[in-house]
Amino acid sequence: MDIETPKIKLPQQEISNAQSSKLPVFDGSCFGVDVKIDYNDLESLGYESNLLDLDDDNIYDAKEFIKESQDGTLLGRIFANIDSNGEFVSYSSLYFSSEHIDGKYTDFQVKDYNSDGLFDICFFDNFSDGTNISEEYIFQEDGSAQKNTSITNITYDENQRAVSNVCELDMYSDGTIDEITQSEYTYYENGQVKTSDLVTQIEDGTIIDVRNYMYYENGNLKAYTIKNDFNYDGKNDSIIISNFYEEEGTLQDSSFYSDRDYDGTLDKMYYVAYDKSGKKTLEQEQIDDNNDNKYDSIYTKRYENGVPVEETYFENYDINKEIDDYFQGSIGDCWLLAGLDALSNSSYGREVIKNAITINDDNTYSVYFKGIDETFNISEEELNNARMTKKYSSGDDDVLLMEVAFEKAFQDMEKRELNKSLIERLVDYLFTGQNEIEESSLNGGHFEYVTQMLMGKSPKTLDSSKKIGEILEQYEQNPNNLSLFVSFFSEETGNYTMGDIYGNVVVLSKDTSHAWSISKVDDNYVTMVNPWNTKEEIVVYKKDFLEKVSTLSYFDFTL
Repeated sequence: MDIETPKIKLPQQEISNAQSSKLPVFDGSCFGVDVKIDYNDLESLGYESNLLDLDDDNIYDAKEFIKESQDGTLLGRIFANIDSNGEFVSYSSLYFSSEHIDGKYTDFQVKDYNSDGLFDICFFDNFSDGTNISEEYIFQEDGSAQKNTSITNITYDENQRAVSNVCELDMYSDGTIDEITQSEYTYYENGQVKTSDLVTQIEDGTIIDVRNYMYYENGNLKAYTIKNDFNYDGKNDSIIISNFYEEEGTLQDSSFYSDRDYDGTLDKMYYVAYDKSGKKTLEQEQIDDNNDNKYDSIYTKRYENGVPVEETYFENYDINKEIDDYFQGSIGDCWLLAGLDALSNSSYGREVIKNAITINDDNTYSVYFKGIDETFNISEEELNNARMTKKYSSGDDDVLLMEVAFEKAFQDMEKRELNKSLIERLVDYLFTGQNEIEESSLNGGHFEYVTQMLMGKSPKTLDSSKKIGEILEQYEQNPNNLSLFVSFFSEETGNYTMGDIYGNVVVLSKDTSHAWSISKVDDNYVTMVNPWNTKEEIVVYKKDFLEKVSTLSYFDFTL
């Protein structure tokens, strides 16, 4: 089979110093490394070249230069990607290495990640007598290069097997060690690695990464544990524990623990188990919502021959008649969640919520809707069924109770047309078009539905930035008298965004309208809470808020 052979055109660039990233001669002496490459003269230096077809498309797309000693020892290798015209378009695999019998060698790599003909990063590795010195140069847009330096010392046993190595990383080449990684190894009598342990700590001694690997004598992985401290506070943010079958080498089970809100408590555990053929047998998720080191909910799915056959859900509910932190699910009930959150920002609103909920002696709960003068009882089984769908909110149990109660009430009203005159707009909206019962009667709504159901009263809604600004000033003076609910809407598809005071991009809504609550107004700032995650408060400039907000609804408890 014939392969088309393009004419190789070597790159016409050069790197002359650390302030430049252009290449035909690469002179590494500017980095303190004795590496010099003239791409036009490699064959005269004893290099043999080969054209390569890496993707089997019958067109050569790489050129390789190799230099060996008389006994076959590899002395150097250069590899570069080319296009169908022979142009060098990518240097992601371009490198130079020189190896010697005495165990000393130098590795050189240079990469062009975006194929613009300019180097983006360079690596140099010099290894001798158990010490490896690595230098990394990351080129900036202005042509300057940021240098990172790491020094690795390796200790060998009498069989010349590495038993430990210590790597010290100077991220800014300022003489300060920013990170230290220490690895240790043990071996079976047959030479296979038995254990491999790695610990990484930063300058102040905080351990940020721990990895422990165990192997079977046949070389297959037996188990591993990985612990990470992502925010450098000395507490584990995630732990992964995995076990493997010996002969098959396949995964037996794996547990993943995570700290969802980075408060120092591992509040979520995900476990999955497999049979020896690799088919899933069990899947389980446990969540600690109260950060008391006790799992409050357990979701279990069992499999046979890799097919789900049973799902169960159990939760220890903590209904306390208060709205705490929660995360919105897939149901479009941001209006309800943001409405409850808005009410909870006022002592008057908190009293409304408290009076609506009754905790019964038979492990059921009652929610009273004053606006329709009806009470709906909710069992823990109903809460379990709702939670198991993973469509409703997670986190605070009172919020889930309210979701189930509102949904139950709306469905009941639609069936009986109960008090339709009182909430005619609500019912007409909820049960037309996309808001049919089959999907969820909670999809789509407004703050008015919350206040009408719980109090039989409506809020006022504004869309004038001037009037909204006046209400913000009123809220700043007397925040306990008002509950503020805002909607963001854009006619364009995609994310509707704005910036917070720290320069971060905040997604206000996705493809449709989305409701938030306001928790604080202070001088030129507005603090908002998104029902997607109420643990986070978003602070924005008031002028930016007034430009982006679509409507603001407020309920005045003094009227």
